[in-house]
Amino acid sequence: MDKFKEIPLWYKLINRMKEERKITTGLTIPYIFRAYQMQKNPLKDIPQLMNIILNSKTEKMPVLHMCPEIHHIVLLVEDRTRCNREYKDYFSFPSTYEERYLLLSPDALFLGKTPARVCNNLAGLYGNRIHIKECSWSKRKKDWGEIDKEESAIIESIK
Repeated sequence: MDKFKEIPLWYKLINRMKEERKITTGLTIPYIFRAYQMQKNPLKDIPQLMNIILNSKTEKMPVLHMCPEIHHIVLLVEDRTRCNREYKDYFSFPSTYEERYLLLSPDALFLGKTPARVCNNLAGLYGNRIHIKECSWSKRKKDWGEIDKEESAIIESIK
């Protein structure tokens, strides 16, 4: 039996966008939130999304990180062995699964050291983006916009 049978959308999306060379590190919280809406699996709020991320059983570890390229918080995934070896100074929230956790990189610690604080700060940073559905960061424009047709096709193709 496959121990990672039910792979969550956020995890599939990060991996797929890397495969398609749409991203180099990770995806923003608004982007992931909107992808769930587009997949007809709308989320109530950021705490619900963070709970899904924290309690997902995935091969790689989720990390919230301030992307140096776009200067926004992104969710990325890293190999567990690399996390255990190189990310010992990262703050972590334990998961309901043994040896699973969500990491906060040192540059993302301003979000807080409790799940509630992190969710509140992410909602403050990105809640309006989610509300107005401008969830995709354009490197070219250096601004938020709607998810484009090519991105939509990728999101909708993920099962």
